[in-house]
Amino acid sequence: MKRLEIFVPDDLKEFMDDAVGSGEFEGPSELVVSALYAQPDRIALERAREEHLRHDIEAGLEQIRRGKVVEIDCGAFLSGKHAARDRL
Repeated sequence: MKRLEIFVPDDLKEFMDDAVGSGEFEGPSELVVSALYAQPDRIALERAREEHLRHDIEAGLEQIRRGKVVEIDCGAFLSGKHAARDRL
């Protein structure tokens, strides 16, 4: 294993101290290694979400090109959404 020196912002240092102090991690190195191992999965998930969004946008644009659109009153739509949320 290689030794590496890193600098972190004060708020992350506080988070690290709390995580180590709670016993969740044995030390700062374990926390950093854990975070680094999680990055490939996080990046892959982000890329998959972006690809899904691109696909949805392209599908919407294709519907527009084919004329399959409906005009809506955005204000009324949002008012209805807010009213439904307020009932919860």
